[in-house]
Amino acid sequence: MHATTQPLQSGLAAAPLVLGFGIAFEALYRRDGLTAIDDCFVEFLRRRNPELHDRLAAARTRPDAAVGKVEKDSVVDLAPVLDDFIAELFGIAAEVEALRARDQVLAPIYSVKRQFVQRRAAKKFSSAQAETFDGEALREQLERHLGGELTELRFAEKVESWLGAEVENYEALNIAALYAAWRPTVRRASAGTGAECCSKFRTRSSRRTWCRSRPQPPAASLRCAFHKRGCARAKVLS
Repeated sequence: MHATTQPLQSGLAAAPLVLGFGIAFEALYRRDGLTAIDDCFVEFLRRRNPELHDRLAAARTRPDAAVGKVEKDSVVDLAPVLDDFIAELFGIAAEVEALRARDQVLAPIYSVKRQFVQRRAAKKFSSAQAETFDGEALREQLERHLGGELTELRFAEKVESWLGAEVENYEALNIAALYAAWRPTVRRASAGTGAECCSKFRTRSSRRTWCRSRPQPPAASLRCAFHKRGCARAKVLS
């Protein structure tokens, strides 16, 4: 079922590339070949999801009935099955699964950013309020609740679990919201210092001297990206 290739040998013609499902590579350039690939997909779909297979068959028989929301829902439902079919066809199923596993690990970050940071923390506290927060103190409190060093993934995983029992984790969620609201103020403040500092001077010493002389942003100690080590300014949040 998997695509296979033969190693090239000096002086010999390369063996033809065979795709999954016994499809020859040349079939991609022929109408009858594409029809054969479509037949393979339909059978693949039938084995994977009989109900969705029947919906596709009905839509092909009566395309005028599969419009609007029905069509959109079918396209969305077919997409993951088509992904798997293409992975099998080109022999990259293992690589696709590895990418999915990596994405699954990072999924809490995207979910918490959308559901908690953007929809809760950002709406609960204004930018003016957030600039008055003591970010370093919030970080220390948050790390105690996290049980370790603050990282993006650990923050997301913990917040996701806390949201499952909000009453019991009210204090932790409140600190997380305060910190999430404060952190963008650091980025906005550093945008006008770090980049300018790094492009203004040629030597490390002159950059460090200039960076020390810059006024501190409200409620946050910053250093430019160039001075991740050795700068007098306080630690930039990761």
